[in-house]
Amino acid sequence: MFELGLGFPEFKQAQALGGVKRFDSVSALAAWVGCPQENLERTLQGRASEGEGAPALSALSRALVPPLYAVQVTGALFHTQGGLDIDAHCRVLTSAGAALPNLWAAGGAARGVSGQEVWGYLSGNGLLSALAGGFIAAQSMAKALGQATGQAPAAGPALP
Repeated sequence: MFELGLGFPEFKQAQALGGVKRFDSVSALAAWVGCPQENLERTLQGRASEGEGAPALSALSRALVPPLYAVQVTGALFHTQGGLDIDAHCRVLTSAGAALPNLWAAGGAARGVSGQEVWGYLSGNGLLSALAGGFIAAQSMAKALGQATGQAPAAGPALP
């Protein structure tokens, strides 16, 4: 994936600015990220859903091994990437910050994460927010539907 990223000028720029870090061990990456090494090891082995409260989503088809690369993502304004303000459950918020009933947004329909500087945007941010936001929105909708109908939502991870 690192070598694939080198095909994009923005990725090369991020690397030149120190935004792409290389780690020769899981423990070094865990220390930099600030998470327990065991959790990162499970994630890199495609077993992130093990353990209490862990998400049930894992997109890894094989274990990842060093060298490992991490990209520090910071805010930057590149373009709007959507516009509806959402909360942590992807519920659309009013200008006063209240969640609108039965309205969720994710991906390009929701506010972006680019921030105020061009250098903070990396290829894939839009797809990442669409995939993760879609997953969160679907879980939120299932929970809301279950509460409205008095039925338990389909099996899946619990929302905070």
